[in-house]
Amino acid sequence: LYPQTQRGFDREGRPISIQKFGRIPAKRFVKLVSVEDHRKYHIHQMEKLMKACRDQTLKLGRPVYKTIAIVDLEGIAMEARYFYPFLKDMASMDNQNYPEFIHRVFCINAPWIFPTLYSLAKPLLDPTTKQKIQVIPAKPIKVLEA
Repeated sequence: LYPQTQRGFDREGRPISIQKFGRIPAKRFVKLVSVEDHRKYHIHQMEKLMKACRDQTLKLGRPVYKTIAIVDLEGIAMEARYFYPFLKDMASMDNQNYPEFIHRVFCINAPWIFPTLYSLAKPLLDPTTKQKIQVIPAKPIKVLEA
């Protein structure tokens, strides 16, 4: 129901988390999962990433304390607004318990509706976190070269 996994590491040894957020059936999700259950799941996932950082620190002989997140938005629609209570809880928890744990967030395959949905979530995010988010549209606009 919540497709998320840790897949490999970047060049610096940071774990990469992939979330296929656009594939989650929002209406069904909010009926089946409570905010408290999602919080427990999120804590479990964050602790797994922290363990991966500790393991990488031992393996590489240097500190690894941040992660990369890839959020695949393919398929996201306006019904994603139902996730707001979950996102609010998750943002609050991450700001309190996992500050500066994220190195970068890449939101890929962002459809045309994403700016509207992002405007709902943006006030929940820490200003430093906002700066780490890069949105890549589903159909990237080509930049004209001089």
